[in-house]
Amino acid sequence: SRIAHEITPPGSIVELIRQTNILDDSDFVSVGDHGLTFTPIEGHGATLTSLLDSATPFSPIDAAMPGSAQAMTDFIVDTGNTLKALAAAEQADGSDDGVFAVREDMLEGTFVNGERVAEAPKLEDHMPAGAASMENSPAGSSEPLLTTSESSVSVAVSVEVHAGGNNMMNTAFINNSWLSSTVMAAVGNHVEINAIVQSNVWSDVDAIGASVDGWKIDAEDVTGSFNIAMFTRIDPGAMDSAAPALSDSDFPKNWAVTTINGDLITMNWVQQFSFVTDDDIHVLSASGSHTTVTTGENILGNDVSLQDLGLYYDLIIVGGSLYDGNFIQQMNVLLDDDFVAGVSGFETTGNASLSTSGNLLWNEANITNIGGADRFEALPDAYRQLAEDFASGSRDIPLDVLLDPAFAGLAGIRVLYITGNVIDLQYISQVNVLGDADQVALAMNATSQAFPEADWTVSTGSNALVNVAQIIDVDTQGKTYVGGDHYSDEILIQAELVSDTPQYGTQSPDQLVNEAVAFLTDDDLSPIQVDDPTHMHTTHDCIPTDPMQSVVS
Repeated sequence: SRIAHEITPPGSIVELIRQTNILDDSDFVSVGDHGLTFTPIEGHGATLTSLLDSATPFSPIDAAMPGSAQAMTDFIVDTGNTLKALAAAEQADGSDDGVFAVREDMLEGTFVNGERVAEAPKLEDHMPAGAASMENSPAGSSEPLLTTSESSVSVAVSVEVHAGGNNMMNTAFINNSWLSSTVMAAVGNHVEINAIVQSNVWSDVDAIGASVDGWKIDAEDVTGSFNIAMFTRIDPGAMDSAAPALSDSDFPKNWAVTTINGDLITMNWVQQFSFVTDDDIHVLSASGSHTTVTTGENILGNDVSLQDLGLYYDLIIVGGSLYDGNFIQQMNVLLDDDFVAGVSGFETTGNASLSTSGNLLWNEANITNIGGADRFEALPDAYRQLAEDFASGSRDIPLDVLLDPAFAGLAGIRVLYITGNVIDLQYISQVNVLGDADQVALAMNATSQAFPEADWTVSTGSNALVNVAQIIDVDTQGKTYVGGDHYSDEILIQAELVSDTPQYGTQSPDQLVNEAVAFLTDDDLSPIQVDDPTHMHTTHDCIPTDPMQSVVS
């Protein structure tokens, strides 16, 4: 018999979230009494635009959000075909070009830079020590700045520069539990696509002058790149113990039916972008005190967490087809081609260290499906008849359906009937782009004591570009019956592209920096340089450019 009361049907849900950070922090800093000005040195190697162009073929998912039910189904099917073709082409190529691709009907496991591993690395174990964070105090030396004796006080002469240390992080979490059931029966097709596309593209080719050859440089100060992808499938049915013997009295005698006329849509569309230019120019000399210059260490973050908690049904009947697509696309692009060299005559006898790399590019993505991969079966005659009866207006359920073992132990069943298609689309796109190509010219104090004994610490790298995303998609807990075709694709594409083109060619950095420096007379000094006892002057030297336009549009 049919239960008299009605069940409230679920509504369609569409959520569009777009988070964007854009920052230009390109500074010019002049420190010390060196009497010099500096003209930027023009390179001919990698640029942000060229790096973005290199990354584009490996970020093939269209960023335009579909605006209708038909557009959503087309997006799922067309994107699946595009990624499948790209994966097939990369697998057929077979060259060691930094691109890994795999496509299977069902893909499970953890992959790091194209290798299947037992356990994923942890972000906290790889974060650069110099990257800014909310918990860190401002950069500075822990060494004492003053030393005293009975007769005098002396100042530790040093220069400390932090021109990198930017931290960019996109995090997104989607829990899609909007529509779940013990049994789902679709008269039409069932299309399921799970795809992760990740790319890290960077250039970290530094030009270091001979005048700093003797400085301490950490051999482990290198850029690290991680593409981490996890495909997980949890089958709740596998946790059940062996079913006991059943009789007719163990099956439901009652049911309640609710109807949705048309399509049921569940879509979360998340786009996160961070774009930073931090191309700094420094002209530095020791000036008899402790000087700390920080022109980077920016923090940019995008974060979103969505919990779509809907209704649970014992049985869902779909008159049309079911389209289920989970897509994560992540991209990091870094330009960190630094230039550090001394002006003619520069020297130091103090402790000196240089760090121009030590960056981290990190993509981590996890797609978790709740529902067994082997739950699919051909639509039984009893369920096909039930769908036809529902389409004609009847709400009676035949005995053969009620006797499905999935419903054992239930006094009654909750039934949802959808006349059209079910469209379930979850999409996360994350992009970090950072230009941190710094130019540092080192000079001696010219108008007073030269301070060759000064200690120097120069850091122009240690940036972190991080994307972390997870989609949890709750599907059918028991069986999924399909009247048409069942199509499943799980695709992983991981790309790591590194530029090895020297930004400044093969010319001597020391020669270039001397060509870029012009000596000034006292008459040429601006009032702020004359009046400021610290001899420190900073301005923004912003170059209009918009290499992100093609990415965020």
